[in-house]
Amino acid sequence: MNNLSVNNISFRGYDATRLRGLYMQGISAADERNILREIRSVLKKEGLELFVNDTNVNICDRFEDKTRYIEKALSIWGQDRKAFVVNKSGKQILCDSHEPVIDQEDLGPLSDFTINAARYMPRGGDYYIGHTPNGEKWLLINRYSIYDEDTFKLNNARPTENILREIFDVNPDKIYKLPILSNDLDEVVRPIGYPHILVNDYNESLINLEKMKEKFPEAKWLYKQLAQYITMQEEDAAGHLGQTCDEICAKLETFGFKPIRIGARYHYDINFINAITFKNQKGQLSYITNSTRKTTPELKYLETLFDSDLKEKVPQISDTYYISGGARQTIGNRDEYINMHLHGLIPGNNIMSILAERGGGIHCMCAEVPKF
Repeated sequence: MNNLSVNNISFRGYDATRLRGLYMQGISAADERNILREIRSVLKKEGLELFVNDTNVNICDRFEDKTRYIEKALSIWGQDRKAFVVNKSGKQILCDSHEPVIDQEDLGPLSDFTINAARYMPRGGDYYIGHTPNGEKWLLINRYSIYDEDTFKLNNARPTENILREIFDVNPDKIYKLPILSNDLDEVVRPIGYPHILVNDYNESLINLEKMKEKFPEAKWLYKQLAQYITMQEEDAAGHLGQTCDEICAKLETFGFKPIRIGARYHYDINFINAITFKNQKGQLSYITNSTRKTTPELKYLETLFDSDLKEKVPQISDTYYISGGARQTIGNRDEYINMHLHGLIPGNNIMSILAERGGGIHCMCAEVPKF
């Protein structure tokens, strides 16, 4: 078993660093506000701040519903729209200028940052930043998030490697690219302190499904649907070079990382690899991810199995938090299909609804603000 050694890891960087807090934006609907409240409760326990941007009026620690006309609503995907970095220009907030950018004077508690906005800012769900034990910065990024120079001249919607070197202040030989075509990086891998990286392994997921089936033999219909999803995902990955778990792990090893395989994904709305990880006040790690609470004993058991696997494989993790956002309140077209036809009319929760309908989880909704 590829477990994390507690004694020889330096926890630095965005993969598992000390945080000042988390940033969220675009929160408006009741299900989103419930998720925000859960996150705020977790951060209070961890001694961290929450920075909420409602409609670019100001930044505070809660949803205030202060309406102001802006060109279009802010996306709830704070991770994709913002990044908090230090580079040669100082502390910056990298903003995706596809949506309205907050004015510098409205940053409030984040006024020690300056804004750097452009169309080409990389999507936060497709990269991770970290440091080696000697302090050298590295960037792990989805290869498909980068344009070459010629393509960039025609369409500047994605960064080039030169831009990445500038905004992240990282050396070219420390830009590591994974070819993940059908998913965002944060749906597949999760750094937990250099050089260790969790990698979703559907074979491990199937092992846990067998445990679920053994514990709940009457839930054959649910087992069948989850197993079919996993088979479909494995076949899709096998059809694209470099995207199976074996291929991803091999590539990470060539970069100097040590992959740790874990069963983390079970369906469109069940994903435990999409997570926020940071060094806590105990000097250990905390892990915040999506929950299956408010569902059935079978699905809640998958969460229990993941938690057990995670703490066995990564003993440095002392605290885990599973965000549900309470009982499901809104159902969209895709989510309705999943809920009614695949899970068999089982009740769900709000984070599962957002995962199913909008394709993102708690990591996608929260951008880390490191404690620089």
